[in-house]
Amino acid sequence: SDFSTNNALFRYHPIAQVTMLLPSHGPINGQSRVRVHGSNFVKRSSLSCIFSAPKQMNAFQSESYSVPVVSYINDNEIICATPPSFEPGNVQVFVSVNDDDMSFDDLSQFGKTFTYDATVSLSEAIPSSGPSRGDFPVLIFGGPFVNGDLRCRFGSRIVSAQYMSANEISCHAPAQDAGIYSLEITQNGQDFTESRFSFYYFENTRMHHIKPVSGPALTAGTMVRVFGEGFINSTNTLCRFGDVEVPAHFVREQELICETPPIQDVRHMEWLALSEQKKKFHTQCACQSR
Repeated sequence: SDFSTNNALFRYHPIAQVTMLLPSHGPINGQSRVRVHGSNFVKRSSLSCIFSAPKQMNAFQSESYSVPVVSYINDNEIICATPPSFEPGNVQVFVSVNDDDMSFDDLSQFGKTFTYDATVSLSEAIPSSGPSRGDFPVLIFGGPFVNGDLRCRFGSRIVSAQYMSANEISCHAPAQDAGIYSLEITQNGQDFTESRFSFYYFENTRMHHIKPVSGPALTAGTMVRVFGEGFINSTNTLCRFGDVEVPAHFVREQELICETPPIQDVRHMEWLALSEQKKKFHTQCACQSR
């Protein structure tokens, strides 16, 4: 047989393997930075990640999305940015050495599943404000939430979050200087929601004294004046007598008025924490019975 006098170099390479994706889910608008772990990743400009829905496998070449590698770490790890998706659901992620030839022979032997999450919308945060010392729970409602790497971000500070249901998560507010901060969440530890709240941190409250310091136990209605500093005019400002919470009437930043509830058991008395934050009470005290 007569062959050409010139020749070209053809390189054989081992078949790539994909073993893990981190994160393994992200928003449908794409741009999640996914760390693809595996083996036999060849460093070359044509190295790419292929995203394909399982139902499209028979029409792989025309229906799948090829994205170039964002960062080559080593032959066991690369980083790819997810393309956008029209709807939530699962896709298979493969690695290709030749991004211009998405044939099965050129792909990693097995793909791994990446899940596109439905867009999360945040509807309410309770409470929407708190003392700058932080360390109090905040319930966030909205969804749909998934039980993944959930985190909350208050301004630039990120804290872990707990999955409660598809419509509710909880996180502990970190300490911050007084001011207004954006509150966002992420479900994969990376991509934060476009939906967000404004969260208000106020100066830490301090209670100095109360007047009067006693009153009838079985009859409610003693008006107790609470003196201190850093009080705010909020519907969440409360006094707690024993286990009973009552609204606090704002007078000024240094004064509140609370109306005592009736107390049935008067045999034992002790000091009671006073609240500027619902469900989070200050360490200085008014009176409670036990």
